[in-house]
Amino acid sequence: MTLVTLFIPLLLVLASSALPAFAEDTGAGAVRERLRGAGETGAGFTSYAASPAEYFGRIVRGALVLLGLVFFTLTVYGGILYLTASGNEDQVKKAKTILTRAIIGLIIVVFAGAITQFITGYVARPVTAE
Repeated sequence: MTLVTLFIPLLLVLASSALPAFAEDTGAGAVRERLRGAGETGAGFTSYAASPAEYFGRIVRGALVLLGLVFFTLTVYGGILYLTASGNEDQVKKAKTILTRAIIGLIIVVFAGAITQFITGYVARPVTAE
């Protein structure tokens, strides 16, 4: 149980720091401005052809999200097994194994997401001659 109590705070810190927060003005004025130009400019949203690096980054991030969901589901399943063990040592051992492996998987997915974010951000930057 100490392994779980050590990794959960670490996982929460890593998960909250891996993704940037995007803030946008969503007030009535901003909405009105977007609606005003909806017919001409596509509601103020720009569309551009994604570079291969951005496209690859989106695919990898999507796959990592799915893997994260799988490992999160395994964590919940292992927790339920542990809580419903009722003293059955085999079920407790199985639950601890599932929890340990799921938490390790979550940590790997979080680090892979951070690495992917860094690499796609670095590769997708435009090259400027100075």
